[in-house]
Amino acid sequence: MKKAVAFIVSIALMLTLISGTVFSFASQDAAEPANNVVSVSDDGLHIKVDFSAMEPTDRMLGEITAEEIGAIDIDINYQILNNGEDGKVLCTVNGFEPAWIIYEVNAPSGQVLDTLKLTITGRICDFSPIANAFAVFALEEGFTGEGENCELNRIPADQRAPEDWEDYAYYVMQANHGTMPTSDSVTSVHEFDLTEVAKGCSSMYIGIYQYTTNCPEWIEYRSLSIDATASEKAPAKTQEPVATGEPEVTAEPVATDAPEATDAPAATDAPAATEKADPGKATEEPAKATEPKDDNDDDKKKSSSPVLPIVIGAVAVAAVAAAVIIIVKKKK
Repeated sequence: MKKAVAFIVSIALMLTLISGTVFSFASQDAAEPANNVVSVSDDGLHIKVDFSAMEPTDRMLGEITAEEIGAIDIDINYQILNNGEDGKVLCTVNGFEPAWIIYEVNAPSGQVLDTLKLTITGRICDFSPIANAFAVFALEEGFTGEGENCELNRIPADQRAPEDWEDYAYYVMQANHGTMPTSDSVTSVHEFDLTEVAKGCSSMYIGIYQYTTNCPEWIEYRSLSIDATASEKAPAKTQEPVATGEPEVTAEPVATDAPEATDAPAATDAPAATEKADPGKATEEPAKATEPKDDNDDDKKKSSSPVLPIVIGAVAVAAVAAAVIIIVKKKK
């Protein structure tokens, strides 16, 4: 009986180990990204997406998610299409409606963006002068509004000129205004420099917009990359007019105080004058001190000159009179 129980337990342990190993391999395979389609640098300043390495999706049901292409938002109207000689590309499922992808770039903590560039390899074109459009949006605080009020929906088929959208889109190309290339191929490289709008910002949202009124694959992307650089200091923010104005404002009172400072010597001249006057006062005080001494001498002179001779004369007269009286008495 004991041998039977031990045999059953050993069999159970073997099955547990085998199933655990199989499940662990399966979980590892599921965790690995497929074909390394998306690569993001450690500092988050470089994003590369290879759409040509992705598996095609069903044209009607297999929409691409933002996570699959390293974005933060994407319209549901996108697919990976195997477009014959062009190979596998990212394009919309249906035309006649706007579509967009939004990426986000953040500078490392304590830093700001210095440069920012978007590069798209693919075809950005239209084969007829109708209201097809391509645009690149670059905003610091994201895309606000919904529906027609969103910046990403301000371009489509009302046939406005590109310059009418310069407040919303950084780059605009439209077929019906002759600003969209018509001889692109899927290997064409399009570079969009976003440094002017990104410099000094800690983060930046990049919107890639398209509007097609015919075959969706007339605008298609093979790969995409976003490259940025950052620095420790924020040139745009440390050199804001308010910041530079503060020293100037404080400098003005200092400049206005300068005349007062020059008046200060006049104030210091007053004590100097009093200092000059003080010795005079000091010399006057001794003079007053010597005057009483002179008065006492005068008093002595006054008291000795008229009174003393009279007293001496009286004494002399009395002495003479006494002597005469004594002599007269002796003679008698």
